[in-house]
Amino acid sequence: MDSIGIRTIINRICAFVTTCLLLLDGVADAQQKTTATQQMAWGKSGPPVPAVPLMSSEANYYPSQAELLSAEDEDAELDEDEDLGDLDKLLELSENDIGSLSQVQVARLSIAPSLDTVVSTVERKESTVGRTPAAVFVITREMIRRSGARHVPEVLRMAPGVQVAQIDANKWAVSIRGFNGRFANKLLVQIDGRSVYNPLFGGVFWDAQGVLLEDVERIEVVRGPGGTVWGANAVNGVVNIVTRKAADTHGSFAEAGGGNLERSFGAFRQGGNVGKDADLRVFGQWAERGAFSSPTDHDDWQNGRFGA
Repeated sequence: MDSIGIRTIINRICAFVTTCLLLLDGVADAQQKTTATQQMAWGKSGPPVPAVPLMSSEANYYPSQAELLSAEDEDAELDEDEDLGDLDKLLELSENDIGSLSQVQVARLSIAPSLDTVVSTVERKESTVGRTPAAVFVITREMIRRSGARHVPEVLRMAPGVQVAQIDANKWAVSIRGFNGRFANKLLVQIDGRSVYNPLFGGVFWDAQGVLLEDVERIEVVRGPGGTVWGANAVNGVVNIVTRKAADTHGSFAEAGGGNLERSFGAFRQGGNVGKDADLRVFGQWAERGAFSSPTDHDDWQNGRFGA
């Protein structure tokens, strides 16, 4: 290395050292100014005493590493105690909420069928929706009342998986799992456990099923094969319309109405005791429906029925 290179290195080192000294002098001046300003602000009362002084004014005392660690541990314990207290409060709130939730009567707060709803179609014996090993849906009496439906096929539209189509004023097509049509014969329909399919083609004439919806207790819809229990007609599902007992329908009931499609309709029912241990009810229905598609199709429909 020549003399010029050595001189350049020495000059750079000297410049670096000079810069560092200037910086140290500037820091010292700033500390002095800060101390003077604090003394002017404190006045005669003197500086406040810190909780854990970093440096003592009498003996230039610095806290040891152990003391600093001990102070940090105390702060950590205080924070942990606060967190545990908050956690205990949250646990108490959650326990109270769970206890309140266990006392809620879900079946009373909603009109939708709960898991405790009684069904008898799947296994030919009474069970509940929650204990039945099948895809079963129950349309309750309250659901029928709120739906505003006038016919059983209209009520079945509330059940998931059921395809319902109205062909004209008096013809319906109802099926489960597709292949729907007026003469669909893969769905078993029962009223109080009695099959109502037509032996001519194995299907159901829905216009001939005279059921007063006010007397229906529930409609059980089972989606899926049920041939092992109910026979060959229950290929894709079973619909069981369960009516109310005559003992529960004492008294009189009547309704009437009309509109542009349902031109006029009316129904009545009378129930009471017959003897000491027998109950009887009688009912009658009348309906007149206008043309479903167009007036030229002449599919107006008038029907009436009476039963007991």
